Amino acid sequence: MDSNQVKRFDYAMGHDIGRFRPVNEDAIFAFSAQVMRMDTLTPVGLFIIADGMGGHSSGERASAKAISEFTGDFFRTVYLKAIDARGDSADLGGEMARCLERTNATIYSDIPNSGTTFSALLLVGNSYWIVHVGDSRIYYFSGNQDEALLTKDHSLVQMMIDLGEITEEEGKTHIRRNVILRSVGFESSVQPDIYQGTFEAGDRFLLCCDGVWSVVGTEAWEEILRSPEPIQDQARRLVEAANEAGGTDNISCILVQCG
Repeated sequence: MDSNQVKRFDYAMGHDIGRFRPVNEDAIFAFSAQVMRMDTLTPVGLFIIADGMGGHSSGERASAKAISEFTGDFFRTVYLKAIDARGDSADLGGEMARCLERTNATIYSDIPNSGTTFSALLLVGNSYWIVHVGDSRIYYFSGNQDEALLTKDHSLVQMMIDLGEITEEEGKTHIRRNVILRSVGFESSVQPDIYQGTFEAGDRFLLCCDGVWSVVGTEAWEEILRSPEPIQDQARRLVEAANEAGGTDNISCILVQCG
């Protein structure tokens, strides 16, 4: 078998309420499986992070509802296509987006004036698909530890950066950095971004909310993720680093190792 062929997905989850928030508005989900049929082993993973939006009522209910509604729909409508031998050519990103659109409609109806970010990563064999709304992020780390941000924030600050009004560094401390322009459940429809790509054995993915990526400094971030320790310890240390940096928001992350 090709040494770059992925056989399994291991993961570690980290989460904490932080130091100041009265409730935890984050919700996370992780699923990993190996399907053996017709003499072919197919690893499958689904990983999701949702951050209920502060300032909107029932943000914690919106993020929880987003996870439960989306995953229920996913396993009814997408999962069998994902493990099919023709999965690499299927429109799995589009299928996931349609799941999220139905999830959005349910939250909009059942929990008015609420909203949540939503970033879902589907891994099948050596391919990935992402659906993304808001400013929770998904990063990719190749085997040599090179880092790439796979998602783009739907935020006021990101729009200002794109227009050249502020720099990325200025955006980290901008007074309106928490203003989200696109979320799940707050409006009657949603338009998620869809991403697709490939990866190899030894690569990793990180899903995290802004309570992690916006406060943990680059030097601390790199030291943790480039350490030889198990991913469970790395996830724990990311949470600790976010709290040490102030813990002003809820803290959640999922680290996925492709083996």
